[in-house]
Amino acid sequence: HSNFEKISSLIDELFKIPQYVEKALSTETDLISLAKNLRESSHYRFIATGPSLSTAMHGVAKIKEIVQLRSEANQLEEFIHMHAFSIQKGDPIFFITPMDKVSVRGLEIARFAKDHGAIIIAILSNKVTGWDDTADQIIVLPPSDELIQIIPHMIPLQYFAYYLSLEKNRNPDRPVGYDEKQLQTLIYSDLL
Repeated sequence: HSNFEKISSLIDELFKIPQYVEKALSTETDLISLAKNLRESSHYRFIATGPSLSTAMHGVAKIKEIVQLRSEANQLEEFIHMHAFSIQKGDPIFFITPMDKVSVRGLEIARFAKDHGAIIIAILSNKVTGWDDTADQIIVLPPSDELIQIIPHMIPLQYFAYYLSLEKNRNPDRPVGYDEKQLQTLIYSDLL
């Protein structure tokens, strides 16, 4: 493809963002149930690669910010070479694997994690064979360019963190134990 075709395709994808977001917003009920089912966990892990790693990091930020629990994001290959060895039975692991090639590798790694007791949540852009047998919950969003899909893929993670905070009897807008004015000053006063 020429650069012009790539740019043209990306522009077309930009106009589809509202459709992608609408589909992502339709996952709310599933995420309410998931938050209820995983409320007893104390550590949440988000696995991704490429541009989707920023989505995983967003999930971590929301868990830490509004639920105030331990959470981490790992690059897919880093996870299997290092962090997979610390899996505990019942650990929730979110696999954000939007592309088919990555989804197949993610599936291999998710199977390993599942075999070692993890609870697997898959956020996919295509229904790839094998996830039904491995994941405890699957959220399928429309396929799109990998640079665009990070936007709709963040929405289920935001929902999850929000409803998890409610399940933990926490106000998602007010972290417990912190001076609100001091936090606002630290967060917003000197952004650059």
